[in-house]
Amino acid sequence: DIRAAGQMADGAPWIVGVGDGLGVRLENAAVCTSSTGKRRWALGAGEAHHIIDPASGRPAAGEVTTAVVLATDTVTADILATAVIAQPARGLAAVNGAGGKAMVERHGRWEMTAGMERWIA
Repeated sequence: DIRAAGQMADGAPWIVGVGDGLGVRLENAAVCTSSTGKRRWALGAGEAHHIIDPASGRPAAGEVTTAVVLATDTVTADILATAVIAQPARGLAAVNGAGGKAMVERHGRWEMTAGMERWIA
């Protein structure tokens, strides 16, 4: 999770790695990632992770396993990235409502919200 101010000395946006060899360009913006692939542990009934679906009170079991969100500040980007994992449809609607951009890994494939492609490095 990071926010970049301004641009690099040559006027180009900052490049920030977001995992899996992917990067985003940042210019006066923040990027945060959230994933069910880390912070996991074993339970008697199987594995669990740290992102909880507020509707069920259980670890999110949706089809989105990783979310990368761009927003104006890190708090917003972090909240939205977690929301996209917990409840994908509502989370992506919130990203759009906040003027953010997102990239999600769903069933092993990356998908982007409109305009996100501009920020992929």
